[in-house]
Amino acid sequence: MQENKERIDQVIQFCLLVAGEEDNFAHRSLGPIHLLKYVYLADYYYAIRNQGETYTGIPWTFYNFGPWSAQVHSRLEPALKAILAEKYIGQSDYGDGEFTRWSASDENRLSSISRSIPSSITLKLKRDIHRHLQDTDSLLSFVYSTEPMINAAPDELLDFNILASVDGYSLEQAKPSKLSAKKEKKRSAAMDKLKEKWKENAQAKSKLVSPIKSPRYDKVYDSGISWLTQIDGPPIQNDQIEMKFDESIWKSGLRRNGELS
Repeated sequence: MQENKERIDQVIQFCLLVAGEEDNFAHRSLGPIHLLKYVYLADYYYAIRNQGETYTGIPWTFYNFGPWSAQVHSRLEPALKAILAEKYIGQSDYGDGEFTRWSASDENRLSSISRSIPSSITLKLKRDIHRHLQDTDSLLSFVYSTEPMINAAPDELLDFNILASVDGYSLEQAKPSKLSAKKEKKRSAAMDKLKEKWKENAQAKSKLVSPIKSPRYDKVYDSGISWLTQIDGPPIQNDQIEMKFDESIWKSGLRRNGELS
């Protein structure tokens, strides 16, 4: 699919205007990094429902632990100026230069743009924007856990085709099959048996003797604490270390099963 600038602009505008719905004025602004990741999520949700095809046609890249697109970055300013968004440039508290924030609030414009974007995108994306807003850490963590990201290595293009099977089953297939009258009767009897066993266990537990509620502070206790203190060793010193991993870790099963982020 070819890159669609009109769709890119609409999604960018939608994201900022959704943030503009927040009651707290401080939460209404978004920076370039937030807007870019939200556009990625728009493509992600669309691809799930459309056999791996993205909404914007953008070639996304795994860059600096997240999805990146120079095309989206270049469209931010013109797209936001078109809806008269306010731009704020401030000085970072961490001494690493300036930062940019955009803000806009227009209920009618948001309603109009929402009708131009598929609901498979707007419903979930709106939820994500209100959940993460400008919280960079939580947003990056969420984006990083998506399938195109965890199946790619740094500097690789993200493959959305792996999402083709995510939505590839019907809700009817997901519903449990109806039991026959015989099996239903058997299941009901098993449930009754479990309930009776639970009652018996509950009655047995009520007859147990309560344990000692307070510890005994005596010579034995003091000796034990003294011994534990002696074998504890010197306190651990704060330090920084550098670890190197083999490049194969990016395609390992650890990233895909959630054991390694």
